[in-house]
Amino acid sequence: LELWRSMLGVEEPCLGDHFIEAGGTSIIAGRLIAALRLELGVSVRLREFMRKPTLESLIEQVRSHS
Repeated sequence: LELWRSMLGVEEPCLGDHFIEAGGTSIIAGRLIAALRLELGVSVRLREFMRKPTLESLIEQVRSHS
């Protein structure tokens, strides 16, 4: 949640927030995925994230890869 907030500049994200509609780009997506790997030790595939680019889906992916 904090990574989503900081990378997109969204103060109060909702689970249904769509990454692209929140201002995300492919470059930011790559940075987000890299930060998840570095900070949480979780490897989420960029392609998998971009298929369903919502905060809720990202949280589910993180949980399933933990």
